[in-house]
Amino acid sequence: MTENQTSDSEHKAYSTDRLAETEALAWFTRLADESLSPHVRLEFLNWRAAKPENKQAYDRIAAFWGSSEFEQALCLDEKRINRRPKKRLIVPSLAIAASLLLTVWSVWQHGWLQRLRADDYTPVGLQRTLTLADGSSALLDTDSAVNIAYHDRSRNITLLSGRAFFNVQPDPSRPFIVETGEERIRVVGTRFSVQRESDTPLAVRQGIVSYQADGTNTETLVRAGEQLQKSNSQVDVIKIDPQAPVFAWLEGRLKFNDRPLAEVIAEIDRYQPGVIVIGNPELATIHVSGNYKLHHPQSIIAALAQAAGAKVVHVTEYLTVLY
Repeated sequence: MTENQTSDSEHKAYSTDRLAETEALAWFTRLADESLSPHVRLEFLNWRAAKPENKQAYDRIAAFWGSSEFEQALCLDEKRINRRPKKRLIVPSLAIAASLLLTVWSVWQHGWLQRLRADDYTPVGLQRTLTLADGSSALLDTDSAVNIAYHDRSRNITLLSGRAFFNVQPDPSRPFIVETGEERIRVVGTRFSVQRESDTPLAVRQGIVSYQADGTNTETLVRAGEQLQKSNSQVDVIKIDPQAPVFAWLEGRLKFNDRPLAEVIAEIDRYQPGVIVIGNPELATIHVSGNYKLHHPQSIIAALAQAAGAKVVHVTEYLTVLY
């Protein structure tokens, strides 16, 4: 698969479609009010007839009224903000569900929730390098947050969300410790990547890292050119190439080889506000390969959908459905 290139005209068309979808959602919500005046309803009809993209956007939203895809999206939203739904959600209308998603993901997009807890963070779609007090550095990936606590005998980083790559200055008297809530990683001087809530939480480019799962006393050494692989309660260390896909994000790229579409979409979803839902379970298991720049996630989604024989619907700015 070759890298997808998007022209300026395609970007303009995409922006126009997003505006139409946002306006269509607003109209769809207003029209749910049975007491709406004839004057407002006439205003809607004029808006719908004004541009072809307006009619197309409204028809797409109407077609998804009460659909299972929105229920799935809401369940994903519950998981993202660390809340487990007590029962299966019933979505009475597209307008309510989409509006809720828009509100929640607006908060996430601007990093407000992370800002309350974090010393430093990155909003969705951006990366940033932090220079720490001892000369070490941390490259925060999109939608990531850290707390930093330096002491006389240790340097402590808590990765609250997302992923970070650390370049640690050697200091034998003060070990560098990264905690995620699921694991504890201890180093003296090295370069490595850590990701929360992942089956591959640690990859080392240089040096040696001691890995310890939360609640255990067992330490696993991970050396340069190695990656940690978790499967249930099993922890394995596997060899990786220095240019392995796990490090591609450092250069602003997404690389994957023969991976299920669902896994790739979940990775892309980290780089854009909102939720991407695969409405057809059969699509989720199709294996895909690719090497893309991360500057325009929707272009990657379009290319992957074409390769997998899927259709893409941008229901709102915050909800994309593949089916």
